[in-house]
Amino acid sequence: MLTSVASALLSAALLAQTPSFEYDRSKPVDVKAASGSVTVRQITYAQLDGSRNAATLVTPGAAGSNRPAVLFLHWYEPPRPTSNRTEFLAEAIDLAGSGVVSLLVDTPWAKENWFPTRDAAKDYEFTVQMTKDVRRALDALLAQPGLDTSRVALVGHDFGAMWGALAAAADPRITHVVYAAGTRSFTDWYLFTPKKEGAERDAFVAKLAPLDPIAHLPKISPRPILLQFGTKDPFVKSDAATAMAEAITGPKTVKTYEFEHELTYQSRLDRLAWLREQFKLAPAASAPPSKGPEAELREIEESRRAAIRNGDFRTLEGIYAEDFTAVAGTGQVVARAQLFEAFRRNDPSVTFVTDEIAVRLLDDASALFSGRLTGRAADGRIVSASRFTHVFVRRDGQWRCVFGQSTALA
Repeated sequence: MLTSVASALLSAALLAQTPSFEYDRSKPVDVKAASGSVTVRQITYAQLDGSRNAATLVTPGAAGSNRPAVLFLHWYEPPRPTSNRTEFLAEAIDLAGSGVVSLLVDTPWAKENWFPTRDAAKDYEFTVQMTKDVRRALDALLAQPGLDTSRVALVGHDFGAMWGALAAAADPRITHVVYAAGTRSFTDWYLFTPKKEGAERDAFVAKLAPLDPIAHLPKISPRPILLQFGTKDPFVKSDAATAMAEAITGPKTVKTYEFEHELTYQSRLDRLAWLREQFKLAPAASAPPSKGPEAELREIEESRRAAIRNGDFRTLEGIYAEDFTAVAGTGQVVARAQLFEAFRRNDPSVTFVTDEIAVRLLDDASALFSGRLTGRAADGRIVSASRFTHVFVRRDGQWRCVFGQSTALA
């Protein structure tokens, strides 16, 4: 009996403490588009053979006129997740903030097994037809309302660059070209598989020679071209890159990056800067100009030190990835939880300073961050000193620290 009464009283007390979550739903929601907002739509358009091709159309959120346009053609690098029309999506969204309309189209090489299963006996015919299909994609882009036809760029990477060059040479509607890590001849890559030797190989190379990008790049002049190459690219050797650049006599900008075929995050920044300069665009209205990855990582380091000092583990959880590991100066392997426990034991009287910072971008989604960490007591004495290296990767658009290494200084 007493238990029942106590239970009833407890239930009544809990009900009395429960707050109300009711609110006035009659108030207008009044949804408004933010300045500089962007619309991303998945569409299809009619191909020349009557089939339909999938594409992503990226437009500024608000209506407008006299807008530049960009056609993006992706690379072929399976099983990389960007080996499809999503490769340039972030760039298209960035440009839409400055008023640009972009179309990112599906291609046959979006399929992972396209290259080894293609009908190699029809490489010539396929290359010709694909050039026409690129021009058809341009039709779909230019069918959008409110475009400025004096500012129409084609941006291509790898095979996308090569077919882009052929299409631009044939189509004066394209006013600007970005040629990223394409090679000088389709046969440079077609001959990877199936192999051809002797007279068969010579005949194949001669047949496709009229389609060589290096023969069509000069025809784009006097329209401006940005060429981007990796100095360690195994698929586009330095002599091929030099030959293509030298073949162009009109306005050109040549950028090289100490990296391989996928190029680097800096190449993306350079493309955006070049297009903005050529199109005379203002910065995106929705956000201040990008600081770039090095500035972002330096800001993260400032936030990391402040979070350690203030015991702000929510911020630290956002910086250090769940799978973070490190090798301490003692050689001990440390997981994230152990590192955080060490942070909790920090002596608050010791002030830590980071200097001699260096940031090295490995690609568009990974970087090395190194520096010297010095701890000083309240009287100014140095009580600890070490050099550290952190490995950062970009996950879901955010830099996360996945590995660290520390070496004590004598």
